[in-house]
Amino acid sequence: MKYIVSILLSLIILISPFLVISQFSYTYDVLYSFTGIYNDYPKELVDKATQSFIDIIHSDGDMLVEYKGDALFKSQEIYHMYEVHDIFYKLKNVIILLFFIVLSYILIKKEYKVFKYQLFFNVIFVLFFGVLSVFFSKSFDAFHRLIFNNEYWLFTSKHYLTKILTLDFFLYFLLLGIGISFVISLGLYFLEKVIND
Repeated sequence: MKYIVSILLSLIILISPFLVISQFSYTYDVLYSFTGIYNDYPKELVDKATQSFIDIIHSDGDMLVEYKGDALFKSQEIYHMYEVHDIFYKLKNVIILLFFIVLSYILIKKEYKVFKYQLFFNVIFVLFFGVLSVFFSKSFDAFHRLIFNNEYWLFTSKHYLTKILTLDFFLYFLLLGIGISFVISLGLYFLEKVIND
């Protein structure tokens, strides 16, 4: 049972950073500095678009951003982001449920070794996503085909959603998320050593 709980804890540690960092505009600013988006579009416009992403993913916002007298985002982009909102909502609920399951097991059984074992599974997950990042374009495409039962995520060069949230942006987002995940996992590993010493 402790190994199953360790896997669940690893999943929590892996997914939670993405749910958290996607809520802060500072995260996007940092990643934009690598993609060079501010060289192509005014910072004020990008910031408005970014806030609309955050609002629609994490709350009940919209993507009504105006640019050159027209709507920046079209219906296809907005529909897709509402689908992303649904995925994030479900993920949050699953993570919260798993968190209470793991926490209850640790407190009741006093089985702190799950903090130790989770590092092993986290390393496997991190290596897996590390390999995917090498073939990121194909992995990104396969992921969308797996998750979405439509092709509304297939955008053209005319869509501003993919002009702002480029493929490079998502690659850096992935690397940042798994990096944070590994740091947290390592921290829990050493915490187990402190507890059991």
